[in-house]
Amino acid sequence: MKKLFSSLIILGTLSVSACTDVVSTHGHVLQRATLDDVRPGVATKQDIQNKLGHPTSTGAFDASVWYYISQVRIRRSFFNPVTAQQRVLVMRFDNNDILEKISMLDEEESQEVTLVSRQTPTAGHKLSILEQLLGNVGRFVKKE
Repeated sequence: MKKLFSSLIILGTLSVSACTDVVSTHGHVLQRATLDDVRPGVATKQDIQNKLGHPTSTGAFDASVWYYISQVRIRRSFFNPVTAQQRVLVMRFDNNDILEKISMLDEEESQEVTLVSRQTPTAGHKLSILEQLLGNVGRFVKKE
């Protein structure tokens, strides 16, 4: 009876611990104190890179825009992770590489991107499984 009770306690503990949330942080962890040191009109690209590190991304059409992206995701047991918090710090520079403007984008300002599921057709013959397996039989015979 004692063994049954102790194994039920162990089983219960393991099953409850499987339901705990796993919190993971991705990207740059931005500290308020570090951001307070960065001032528009004074800081240069090199200053910001020394304090914050390399940006997560730069503008696709404008290299004078830097993005520092951070995300906190929560995963509960076997379910897909849910984004709890997402912040994007946007830094714009002028032509002299001096910081011009800092802005923060939250999750409400994000836009959902729909993926296109089309496939590009390829020309040629589509091989069956049998043709793939037996296609090279006899091709690599040594010629004497």
